[in-house]
Amino acid sequence: MPPVVKTSAAFLQLHNDAPTEQFVVSASTPIAGAVELHMHLHDNGVMRMRQIPHIHMPPGENVALEPGGLHIMLFDLKGTLREG
Repeated sequence: MPPVVKTSAAFLQLHNDAPTEQFVVSASTPIAGAVELHMHLHDNGVMRMRQIPHIHMPPGENVALEPGGLHIMLFDLKGTLREG
């Protein structure tokens, strides 16, 4: 990622081991000035990104945060991101 880039996204797999539904309501990292939970939606043929209040995690299931779907947005990056 070029050092001039100040916005990026995080993609990962989440798993809910609990017997009840869980909700991710926030995320944080010291490398970003702001972190938001987001999703993509199709609006009249246009892909739009929207902030969401939480990510729903059904009991015993995986939830994929991936391009074109749920993801975590990182704003005002203070350094270069690396995989892992």
